[in-house]
Amino acid sequence: MEPSEAIKLQRHFDAMMTMLDFSKEAGQLVPKDAHLSEVHSYARALRDQLLMTPNVAENEFKRLFLQLLRTQISSDQWPSVQGELDGIARSFRVFLKDHLHQVLEAHVEGQLEDS
Repeated sequence: MEPSEAIKLQRHFDAMMTMLDFSKEAGQLVPKDAHLSEVHSYARALRDQLLMTPNVAENEFKRLFLQLLRTQISSDQWPSVQGELDGIARSFRVFLKDHLHQVLEAHVEGQLEDS
């Protein structure tokens, strides 16, 4: 390496270190542990909300389907249809819950492999 090239690299390195020191003093840099803790909390809250989606979807599925059925069948058929609808909606919730678990687990495994 030429001496002039080495001097350029040293000056660049010194400038970068000065910028890093300035960023630290200005409070623009956050400690890695604090950042990871915040990201972990956010991800956990997001996961918890996503895992509630099947319950919300089950109730919405039943509401929409009952709304449709009210216009299609007579009221004396309601008891048998209501029981069947509860079973179908429950199966849908279980399916959605399992699917979300698979997606989240695959994402976590992918993140662990990448790190």
